[in-house]
Formats: sequence, C-alpha cells, structure tokens
Amino acid sequence: NLEAAKGIHLKREWLHKYPSEKIHPSWSYFMGIDYASAQDKLRHKKTGDNFALAVGAAIPGGGLIVVDGFYGRISQGEAEHKVQAMAQLYPTLALIGVENVGEGRGFFSLLLRTTKLPVMPRDPAGRSKGRRFQQDMAPLFEYSLAWISDVETPFLKKFVDEWTSWDGTDAVHDDTLDAVYWM
Repeated sequence: NLEAAKGIHLKREWLHKYPSEKIHPSWSYFMGIDYASAQDKLRHKKTGDNFALAVGAAIPGGGLIVVDGFYGRISQGEAEHKVQAMAQLYPTLALIGVENVGEGRGFFSLLLRTTKLPVMPRDPAGRSKGRRFQQDMAPLFEYSLAWISDVETPFLKKFVDEWTSWDGTDAVHDDTLDAVYWM
C-alpha cells in the first residue's frame, strides 16, 4: 500500500517553505540534472525515468532554496534546449551538477562540448539512493538548511510528491529527488 507508506522515509514536515518574495535574483543559482531521454523507457523495468532539472538559489550566509525546475519525458535534443533555456533565466547561475552515470555521462559530455554552461559531473561514488536521500539530503531540509519556495510550480509539486512517496525501492519515481540532490 503505497499510500500508507507515504512520508515514512522522507517526512513532509521536513520540507519548509521559503517566501518567494525574499528570494533575490542577484543570489547565486545552481541547477542539478537527472538525465533520462524518452528512449530510456524502452530499457527500464519501470515505465521509464523522466528528465529532471532542479533550480536552487543560495541564501547569502548559508542555505539553499529549491525554487523551480522541469520534469518530463523529452528527447535528448529537447533536454539540451531545456537546459540552455532555463540557464538563460538565471544570469547569476554558478554551477550545473549533472549526474555522470549511465546515460547522464553522455549528456554531460554533450553539454560540455556544445555549450559554455558551467557544468560539473556528479557521481554518487558508491552512495545508495537511501544514503543520498535519507542521510545526505533529508537532514538539510529537516534542519532548515534547505528549503522549497512557497510558489507551487509543477516541478515543486512533483518534488513534494516524490519526497513523500519515496519508499527506498524502484517502485516509485525519484527523478526530481535525484535532480535536487545533484543541485
């Protein structure tokens, strides 16, 4: 019963909202990418992973706010254009962390070759998703070092849904969780 398991591993009350009117465009922005192309659906046991791109603003003095992002099943070309378009929205973009595993490795190389964006390869270095989500990322939200914007964008809604639904298995999607982690 997935509904009964919601919020057991990653609790909804750990996601604190940050007032969007206090987020300043001059702050440093960061992005994280969990790459998946539309063709991946043919190779995965699930219904296929989705491309996810998270955008965060660094709070001067410490902390990070997840402000928006993108989530969807798109082609590699569309993903490349989406990254470039989102990057243009944030002139103070400091860094884009790209998952450098599997298909993400090729996407990172593509962005490195075809853009001048500040991309950095991100590797889980043997950390399981359980460790990455529950031990590395969750405490940042739980203790208000990481926040989510109070503007309810489709990406943030999906992030909250994946956060509360994550059960430590491959039964549910975790693409936005990965993107926020890489951010």
